[in-house]
Amino acid sequence: MPNLWSNKIKIEDLKPGDHIYTWSSLVYSHHGIYIGNRHVIHYVRGNASKFGSSASSSHNIGNTGGVIWTTLDEFLDGRKLYLFVYDADNDFFKWKRGGTCTIDRSDPPDVVIHRAKYLFKHGNGVYDLTCNNCENFAVYCKTGRVNRETGEIGYSGQVASNVIGASAVMSVFMLPGIAFFRLDDERDRIRKSDKVPVEELAGYCGKRGRIL
Repeated sequence: MPNLWSNKIKIEDLKPGDHIYTWSSLVYSHHGIYIGNRHVIHYVRGNASKFGSSASSSHNIGNTGGVIWTTLDEFLDGRKLYLFVYDADNDFFKWKRGGTCTIDRSDPPDVVIHRAKYLFKHGNGVYDLTCNNCENFAVYCKTGRVNRETGEIGYSGQVASNVIGASAVMSVFMLPGIAFFRLDDERDRIRKSDKVPVEELAGYCGKRGRIL
């Protein structure tokens, strides 16, 4: 992917607690939390066996998806490695593709890794491509944010970006405004969220009609 849209990083520059991703296609990226020693915890759709023999889960994910622990090489599957950027300035955020960065700040690495390991152990509900996907999982691990109105954990910038882009192609005159709309949407998302401890996540979301 062009550097304008993504943020490449070398494996040797990774730090425990980093939110990483790799492009699975031109429109979809797969996200996870790097926990050190070349291992990643990530949320997947379908059977985990496609990620290799070392893929493990502490709960039965069946065919609906779940949180798994794999090697970094299995996570990448031969694809390039990218770093999801937190605390991005407004100009950087506006001109990057959705699903690659946020203006929100990350919590400390030990907190991030604790959330990822807790959800690995206890599960993260049923995978949903639009509102409970791998990016939602990783963003929640980094920020602890949950939408107080819908109970959606984290956020999926790539889903939002694809929706905005699909709307924009209806009129070429809308294209210059996409970047500014994304920034306003991001600020609004943060305003509407609460910081929820991972141990209280299921109860918080359940009260808002989202079952984890």
